[in-house]
Parts: sequence; C-alpha cells; structure tokens
Amino acid sequence: MVKSRSIKTMLFSLASLLISVILFYLVIYINKPVTLVVDGIEISTYVIENTTRDVLKENSIVLQDEVGVYPSKLSNIEYGDNDVFNNPVPVILYLGNSDPYEVMTMSKTIEDFLKERDIDIDENDIVEPSLYSDIIPDEEIFIKYVDIRINEESIAIPYDTEIRYNNSLYSDENRVIQEGRDGLRLIKREKRYENNIEVSDNVIYDDVERQPINKVIEKGTKDRSIIKDENQALSNIINNSYLNGGKITFLGEEYSIKYSKLVESTAFYNSGSNGNHITATGNPTLYNPDGWSTIAVDPKVIPLNTKVYVEGYGFAIAHDTGGAIRGNIIDVFMPSREAAYNWGRKKGVKIYILE
Repeated sequence: MVKSRSIKTMLFSLASLLISVILFYLVIYINKPVTLVVDGIEISTYVIENTTRDVLKENSIVLQDEVGVYPSKLSNIEYGDNDVFNNPVPVILYLGNSDPYEVMTMSKTIEDFLKERDIDIDENDIVEPSLYSDIIPDEEIFIKYVDIRINEESIAIPYDTEIRYNNSLYSDENRVIQEGRDGLRLIKREKRYENNIEVSDNVIYDDVERQPINKVIEKGTKDRSIIKDENQALSNIINNSYLNGGKITFLGEEYSIKYSKLVESTAFYNSGSNGNHITATGNPTLYNPDGWSTIAVDPKVIPLNTKVYVEGYGFAIAHDTGGAIRGNIIDVFMPSREAAYNWGRKKGVKIYILE
C-alpha cells in the first residue's frame, strides 16, 4: 500500500510539472510581445489576440473614426510587432494664395503631411515650419509657391555723328563716308514671385553686346565764290595762252593747247561708299581740284586718255565713257550728289585740248 501511494504521488508531481511547462510555453508563445505607439506614447505589453482591432479592445484604447493605424485594424498581430496609432489633429493650411482652411491630419511631420495631402513642392518653394518639424495641433502651415523668372531686355546704344572737314568739297556739300549703326546693350533681370506676387527684381547681367559705329560725314570747306574767281582767272590765262600760241605748265609739266571747243556738260557721281569706281580705261574716278579729275567722253569726238582743261571745272583726263555720252558732250565727275546737282546740265562749256 505504501509503495502504491508513493507511485501515485510521483505521478501527480510529474503531471503538475508537465502542466506547468505547458502553461509556461503557452504564456510565451500565445502572449505575443508588442509595442503600441498611441499619439507618440509607447506602451509595451503582451497580447493573445490575433488582430490589431483586438489589441486595441484588450487595452481599452478608443480611437477616433479617422484615426491612422499601422498596421490596419484587421492585420494579424505578429511576434514583436510595433503598432502605431495616431489620432488626427487639426492644423490651419495656407496653400499658395488661397484662403486658409482647417485640415485634420494624422501625420507626425510636416513632410508626411504634404505627402498625405498630395501637395507637390520644388526646391524653390517655401514651407513654414520646416519639412522635418513635428506637427503641433492647431498649427499654421504655410506653403509659398516660388517662381523665378529671367527677363532679357535689349537696349539700343545710339551712335554719334562725326564730322570731318574736307577742303576738296564746297562748303555747301556733305558726303557720308561711313553709315552709323546703333550698339546693343543686354540686361538680364531675375524676378522672384511668391504666390504670383513679385517680391524682388535684381539685375544679374548688364553688358554691351555690340559697340556702336559712328556715322562719319565729310563736310566741305571750299568757298564757291573763291573757286569761281580762281577758275575764271585760270581760264583767262589759258585762253590768252591759246590765243597767243603759247604753252602752259601744270604740276611741273608743260602742255601745248591743241585746240578749244564748246561742248554740253553734265555731271555724275558715284553712289558707292568708297567714293569712286573703275572707269572704262581701268582707272578709278577722281575729283581733284588741285590735280587731274575724271571726265567721260565720246571717244569718237575726244579720244580716251586725252588731257583737257574744262572752264569752271579744272584739269581733267578723258578716262571714262557713258551710254548717254554721244557726240559733243562731256560728263564731269563730282565728289557728291549735291555737287553733281549743282553743276547740272550746262551748254556752251569751253574746253581746251592739251598735248
């Protein structure tokens, strides 16, 4: 009997130990350690429930309807889970130039809040408070959209007019030897707009892209009355020499007067910027009151390269021809349009043929 009782006692002890071990392992494996974060406050506990919703109920945690829960309320609880529960808080949002309005948010930081609201910003936009600031209930959040625009402005730099005096032109004659051109100044401005309102305007570039080119005009200084008197005096000398069968000396050369004749005379000028052009003999047109000038002739009447003296004009060489120069007519070269117009068309002009 004693032996039988000892066996029963031993079996009971073993059964109790087995139950204790089983209960221990049930506590370990059924009660799952989890961490609950409720509005930023951490709570560590053990739970046996299977879903997040059951965990909330077991721990008597009541959340608002629009609460942010991670994982979701129907997610299964796993060993060592870290579950976050945030109640929404109100903030005042100033978005661009829109009127402010209240928004409920479950985000922890400003950056999360922007993602939650699908608000896109770029590197120039202004967010106040900063992106990494924590959300505070009833906080005012400002989003300023920044637009930077670069404007270019081209400004003309007026050219000057330069006057050069030329004693080979009459005082009432002018000649443009170089056309003017405006320069160019480029200005770049950086304008900054916040919510479509201009807040700054700065010059970031200001330079001359092209220098102006001055207009150059030659202005005559020769007095027509003096020239007329000189020409008349010279004409008288040449005429007297011709009548007396004498000779004349010009620029160190002695010339005989072969004959004289009356012709009709017109005048021409070169409209090009260089002031001369190549004649029928390959020589450039020249106007030189103190030397040899150029005239156009009919080669059948006056041979090319003939040297002449034209009353009222001066010494000249027959270097050119012309389509309208036929018969007893010559065309004298003038340095400008004004001089050619002033000469006009003359009849009864006396010329002396030299040799």
